Amino acid sequence: MDLATRTGHAHDVAEVVLREHLGPRPLSWEEQFVSEMRVLIVDDEDDMRALVRATIEIANEGLQVAGEAHDGDTALNFVREEQPQVVVLDQRMPGGTGLETARRILSEHPDQAIVLFSSYLDREVINAARRLGVRMCLAKDDIRQLPDVLWSTEAS
Repeated sequence: MDLATRTGHAHDVAEVVLREHLGPRPLSWEEQFVSEMRVLIVDDEDDMRALVRATIEIANEGLQVAGEAHDGDTALNFVREEQPQVVVLDQRMPGGTGLETARRILSEHPDQAIVLFSSYLDREVINAARRLGVRMCLAKDDIRQLPDVLWSTEAS
């Protein structure tokens, strides 16, 4: 009995031998379509940005924090330069609301996915967000749903 068989690695050795003989194996469906999503976090509160970052990193579902911004101007500049797939945007920030920031971003980048993420989501804010083209609204109380919500923006 050879070492590969004794150690339980016969399958791995066989795959390596076949790969050397036949060339690289084709990728499985899952390997072909595993994607990553770069996310910009925009919130004026340091602790909330840290919580959103931790939620994204702990989810470990192909989501990557591309950057953070503490206000709308910084967010707009980041979108211009880095082009994240999704922007997670707080509604209440000094110097401009999330809706104002979303309007500015979407006027330059109409296909930009934005998730309005706020403790202050009343019917008026949600309707205004929809009219602007914001993809999703999520209450901060529902932060556990954030990774799924981020991925859902890809389909909308």
